[in-house]
Amino acid sequence: MRSGKKRQHHNHHNRFHTVSHYAFFRGSPRWPASKFSLTYAFLPGTRGDAINPVAQAFQTWAPNTQFQFTESQDYRNADIKISFKSGDHGAGALSTAVVESWLMLQLLLESQIIQIILLSLLSHNYSVLAHSHAEKKSSPFKFIEHLKGCHKGDKIKGIHELKKYMEKFGYLNYDNYKNQSTHANDDDFDELLESAIKTYQLNYHLKSTGVLDANTVAKMTIPRCGVADIVNGTTRMRSGKKRQQHNHHFRTVSHYSFFPRSPKWPASKFSLTYAFRPGTRSDAITPVARAFQTWAANTQFKFSKIEDFANADIKISFESGDHGDGNPFDGRGGPEGIIAHAFAPTNGRFHYDADEPWAVGAVQGAFDLETVALHEIGHLLGLHHSSVEGAIMYPSISAGVTKGLHGDDIQGIRDLYNV
Repeated sequence: MRSGKKRQHHNHHNRFHTVSHYAFFRGSPRWPASKFSLTYAFLPGTRGDAINPVAQAFQTWAPNTQFQFTESQDYRNADIKISFKSGDHGAGALSTAVVESWLMLQLLLESQIIQIILLSLLSHNYSVLAHSHAEKKSSPFKFIEHLKGCHKGDKIKGIHELKKYMEKFGYLNYDNYKNQSTHANDDDFDELLESAIKTYQLNYHLKSTGVLDANTVAKMTIPRCGVADIVNGTTRMRSGKKRQQHNHHFRTVSHYSFFPRSPKWPASKFSLTYAFRPGTRSDAITPVARAFQTWAANTQFKFSKIEDFANADIKISFESGDHGDGNPFDGRGGPEGIIAHAFAPTNGRFHYDADEPWAVGAVQGAFDLETVALHEIGHLLGLHHSSVEGAIMYPSISAGVTKGLHGDDIQGIRDLYNV
């Protein structure tokens, strides 16, 4: 991968060397001069949201090469054939572009990340662009990891970001303490922050020390739902009821919780409609539908998909950044780790962060559309967060993980609606 040539530059008698790290395929195959005008086509049925990004990629290469690219509808006879494939699909590798008389781009369905391995072949002093060295993106939670081990009395750069994180998820509110409000944006690890961390640790079944220890940092750095764990200081993740199991003489504790004042859908609205914003990525439709079916099988609700987005009871969309609901997303790998959010009844809005990597099923590096839908639909029906890690209403979910409903989720929704 480091087969580039050193080139010597002369500039005002200053001599310096630059080293290119591009590489070529074995034998340096390239398009002949007679094929500098190339056609490309998508396999019929290719997902609609891939068309424009791929076209933009071709448009980017064109002004930087002698090539011209034209989209064709004739997939069989196109010079470049583009398709989504899964597993062993006859090309010999999961994400390898095949060089013959034509060029295939492989788009990995499993990752849902459109990884375009675009091998543009140049003439003369240029050839196939292959792998190049790229700087790795730093961890989005670097500020939390940097603070590991800090405690009350410390003054460390970055503590103000920790305060913002705790405030975002309901654990900290300096506005309630006028004599402490000046500390909201400083780097002092004060008593209020210590108390907030203790509450967080209780919610996540950690030892409540108030110290930002390794276990607490590990929990905080898992991507999560954007709904706060504590709303207006009136709800906790451990508010479930103890119930006696007489036949075996033991007690189980439910850790589900509800939003403040326990909002819920009225009995006249147990048949709910849902719709996707027009233009929603097509691969999300079926996983979300399955999530609704799962909730329907465990509740008195019935869900019907309609096309009328404006008048649907539940509105589902992919959003980016500040999208007008007062709860902006922080982008892929953002400092708060938010991947989706939804609102309590009867608001009906459910938003995925469009900038995060999404997939169908357990795919490394991507979030499962159905698992996240199960969680957010729980919010739409009135459930808040649970401290049971196996519950779908647990606030955090790692990439590559799938989950289903847990007994705690089912007991919670039945308790809320007195079923």
